[in-house]
Amino acid sequence: MNYAKTAGIGAILWLLLLLWVRPDTSHDEWARVLLALAVLVWTPLAFRLLRYPDLYAIGTGLAGGLLAVSLFLPAGLASGTLSCGWLIVGLWSFQRGWLQLRAWHRAPENMAIGAGQAFLLVGCFWAVFDRFGWQPLGFDPAIVLLTAVHFHYAGFIFPLLAGWLQEFSPGYTSRLAALLAILAIPMTAVGITVLQVSGVYWPEALAATLVALSGWLCGLGYLRLAFQKRASVAARIAGVGLACCLFFSMTLAFGYAMRGYYLLDFLNIPSMRAWHGSVNALGVAGFGLMFRRLWSPASAG
Repeated sequence: MNYAKTAGIGAILWLLLLLWVRPDTSHDEWARVLLALAVLVWTPLAFRLLRYPDLYAIGTGLAGGLLAVSLFLPAGLASGTLSCGWLIVGLWSFQRGWLQLRAWHRAPENMAIGAGQAFLLVGCFWAVFDRFGWQPLGFDPAIVLLTAVHFHYAGFIFPLLAGWLQEFSPGYTSRLAALLAILAIPMTAVGITVLQVSGVYWPEALAATLVALSGWLCGLGYLRLAFQKRASVAARIAGVGLACCLFFSMTLAFGYAMRGYYLLDFLNIPSMRAWHGSVNALGVAGFGLMFRRLWSPASAG
């Protein structure tokens, strides 16, 4: 069993889950479906692209499957216990990410790629919190779940995309995009916590601005790569799709984070879950991992 097969089986299970649950995109069920997509499909695919040993593919798939099942059971001891295997996957990802962070001076793109692997562990912890029904600092259960989803996509997949962009297209812009991606993810967590504890908006707004700027820069970088002469048609489609999804998703995130200053009624948690979450999970992650799979050093030109 390798990671490609694990992701393929995960994709079939996820589609069956989608047909069974038939979720409303504005409700919590949709966030659970998107988290299941991350653990069943996107994480194994990312591990394959990161060249993780196939020896652990079965364990990753099993842990992801148990977490996916637990997401649709009542929160409590049974669900929490089923989800704990995913923490082992997160710890392994953190360990590999830490090794890459230590080697950043030899390959600068390793900093963003390493940070993404390290941040996955945060998402794993919040997924376990959700399944046990725990509410750290009194966070609403919906926020606990959305934090788990956030760190599987914005915390894990997005820094990988920023690091790969720096690898494919070295330069000031891609380096800035990667640096902002690294800084903004923990800043977002701090900003949300400050807002919860004190009601102060500006730290979250600042973090969202940095995330959005990083996303816009990444979108421009991948759009430029997509139109290089040697890019295949499939890579071009993936690159354009990724860029469009990043522009749309990051603009929504920026608008939502500004709600403390300029209230936009249509940007609330249900609409962000439906639009921002869906575009990140299906578009950014899907097109991004597809582009990475299709791109090679020989494609540059």
